[in-house]
Amino acid sequence: MSDPAERGRQLFEEEEKQDQATAKQFDPKSLVTKSNEIRTARHPELGEIKYTVLTARDLFEINKVEDKDVRARTIVFRMLRKANPELKEDEINEWPQDDFTKVLETLMADKSFFQPKSSPSDGSKSTSTLST
Repeated sequence: MSDPAERGRQLFEEEEKQDQATAKQFDPKSLVTKSNEIRTARHPELGEIKYTVLTARDLFEINKVEDKDVRARTIVFRMLRKANPELKEDEINEWPQDDFTKVLETLMADKSFFQPKSSPSDGSKSTSTLST
């Protein structure tokens, strides 16, 4: 007859080994793929807006821009450019202001647009990297 405490320890160790074998491994290269995925947001008047998420490089460049209007244009352009390669940054200046605002607000509604401001529950540190 086996000791219940010993049997419990064995079960726990077996479960730990299974958890470690199936644990998700961080793959930094997969993040590059993720940043190139074309996403679609829907606006009731403008229709489907195809875009990609901002990258770390985008954020570094955006944060260098001090003028808030230029920063907003830069955000929109950088989010739209991979999905719309024919788009030129200067063309955004010619958009009607209300349409520009609709596009910006639609893109900002994406849950991945802003980093969380509070600390994650897993104990890792989070930083807010974009301010508009």
